[in-house]
Parts: sequence; structure tokens; C-alpha cells
Amino acid sequence: MRAALVFAFGLFACGSIACGPSKVQIGPRDVTRVDVRPASGQGLYCPGDAFQIELLATTKGGEICSSTDRARGCMGKRDAVLDPAIVRVQAWPADPVEGQDYTFTPDPNPLSTAATGLNLRGWIESAGGKSMEGHRTLKPTYACQAEQVFGKSGGLGWGMHGAPGPDLHVFVTTLSTPFYANAALIRIQSAEHGWVRYAISPSADKPVTIVARGQDGAAGFPGAIGQPGKRGYDGVGECAQGGRGSDGGPGGFGGPGGDGGPGGVVHVHLDAAAPEALSARVRVVAPGGHAGPGGSGGMGGEGGEGGSAGPSGKSCFGKVGERGARGPSGPPGPPGRSGSAGPPPTFDTAPRASLFPKELSTITAVEATPAPK
Repeated sequence: MRAALVFAFGLFACGSIACGPSKVQIGPRDVTRVDVRPASGQGLYCPGDAFQIELLATTKGGEICSSTDRARGCMGKRDAVLDPAIVRVQAWPADPVEGQDYTFTPDPNPLSTAATGLNLRGWIESAGGKSMEGHRTLKPTYACQAEQVFGKSGGLGWGMHGAPGPDLHVFVTTLSTPFYANAALIRIQSAEHGWVRYAISPSADKPVTIVARGQDGAAGFPGAIGQPGKRGYDGVGECAQGGRGSDGGPGGFGGPGGDGGPGGVVHVHLDAAAPEALSARVRVVAPGGHAGPGGSGGMGGEGGEGGSAGPSGKSCFGKVGERGARGPSGPPGPPGRSGSAGPPPTFDTAPRASLFPKELSTITAVEATPAPK
């Protein structure tokens, strides 16, 4: 009984006030050290992949308070973090994520931070005062961009066939960055729409997979609902029973699913200085789209109502007729066919200057940047 009361009090407390860690204020002058890092504890980031920054403030008393780790506690309080009102963190080049404390999304273009990594900065600020700053440079990792998937999705009407996969041009050259001496830069370009996306293979054992997928076929249209049954005849004579309603009609056939679209066409253009090594930095797959499922069969029609009873006599009662049975559901439609795979990729070679004319100055600057000490 006592345990139940304690549990009930806990529910009442969390329902009446916000439950969460205590928010602790500390003065900038009481801070002797500031550290900033990803909340994961790893000094890494992946372009385009949002992450949360943790600020750690060391006080004169030797205590370390965190902006995110409530289990660490702060200033003698358990389940406590630094008050967000006094915490300042920055990351560049990156954009803050609205509505999520200390969370940033790095620039998704890996080439923009290939030379510099991602820079973090943080401090404590309150009442017009500011603590010393903490700084950290994060090393890029490209795991979140190791698979680049392209192709249309959704938006098809009942039973429509999927569109073919995209027509892509892939350009590959060597790249030596301060963090990865044997990297490769990859530019992926749509022949139809002209958009560009970049990826980096950091080492020979980490190629980038490029998927030019055909669009999935659409589901078939659902079958029509069966016709409802007719009402039974009404009883007429004294104590007569109403007639049974007729059964509902069968549901309609589901429509056939659409065929998946064929896989796309990919053209790979390799830097002529190292074509064999660079050809292994990209894996190209062009699967066809999935078959659309057949439409569901229509529901059977509702059975008709029973007829009303005849008038009751002195020693008998009329009886309402039985309702008819619901009709059987219609059969589902057949699925479509899976799309065929696209053709094998084509390969050709050309000098770096002709493959990457717009990026050449950036590539040169990246390769001239010394490795961090």
C-alpha cells in the first residue's frame, strides 16, 4: 500500500510540474576550465549528420558540470545540468537545429570541411560576464555518406508503373586531406536535372556505393464494395414472421499492382592519373524498383435487414426476420513485376582539370593544408 502511494505521488508530481534534471547556474568567475565536444564523447562528425554538443565547465572547487549529461550531476546536486540560459556553444560551418538544445547540422558538402574539420567553441555567460572559452576541432568521418541512393519515390496513382532510375554521371579523383592522406573525391551529377552531390571515400577499404534505383510500382486499386442485400418482406398476418434479408453481394476484384521501374544508367569518369585505383573507390548498383502490390479485394456488401414482424395476437407474438449475411470479400489483385536492373556502368578517363574544373582551386587548397599536429 505504501509503495502504491509513493508511486501515485510521483505521478502527481510529474503531472503537476515538469519532470527533468535540475538546471544549475554558476558564475563565469567560478569557472576554471571549459571543454566542448560532441555529446557522444567522440571527437568526430559526419557532414550533414546532426549532433549535439556537450559543454563541460570545471569550477574552482574541482567539480565538473555538463550541459547535457544529467547523470554527472552539478554543484552537489544529482540529476542536474548547467542551465541553458548560461551556456553558449557554436559550431562552424554548421547550422543550429531549431528546437533542439546545442544541436547542429554540419555542412553536408564534405569538400567544404575536408581541410579544416568542424570547429567547436563554447563558454559560460551570465550577468554580463563571460568565462574563458573552450575550443575543439573535430575530425570528419564519412560513414553516413557511404551509400548515396538516387531515384524517385512515391507519388504514383493506383496501379501505375514505376519510373526508370536516374541517369547519373560520377566523377572521381584522388584527394589528400589533412585527415586522410589517401582519400578520393566523388562528384555525382544528374544528367536530367543538373544537381550535384559530393562524397569522399576516406581510404581504399571504404568505397562509396552509388545506387540508381528504379521507382517502385504503385499498389493496385482496391476492389469495389459489394452491393447491399435487400430488406426482407414484412410479416402481414397475425403473429407472422418477417422475411429474411437477402445476402450482400460479393466485393469487387482488386486491381493489378504496377511494375517496378528499371534501374538507372551510370557513367563513371575517372581521373586519368590513377584510373585503376579510383575505379575501386565507387561501387555502382542499379536495381529495379519493387513490384507494386495488388489491390485489396473489395468488402462484401452488408446483408439486408429482416422484415418487420406481423401484429401479435392474444397468445402469440410476431417475430422480426433475420438479417442477411454479409457478402464475401473480393479477391486481391495480382502484384506487378519487379523492375529490371539497369545496365552495367560505363567507365572512361580524363585529366583532373577537365573532370573537376570548378572544384580545382578548392582541391588544391585542401591538398596544401598540413595535417593537424
